[in-house]
Amino acid sequence: MEFTAVTTALGNLGSVMDTVLTTIAGNPYMMLFMAVPVLAVGCKSLRKLIRVAR
Repeated sequence: MEFTAVTTALGNLGSVMDTVLTTIAGNPYMMLFMAVPVLAVGCKSLRKLIRVAR
């Protein structure tokens, strides 16, 4: 495998990720479906950190 193939693949992956994130950011329902699980995980992690800190 050549280095140019890897570079091209990473460039294509970046392009796809940009398209996906732009589409999600443009749709409020998709933003909601993405934000709720992230916030839930963040709240659980914060609770664990507070318990450890006590």
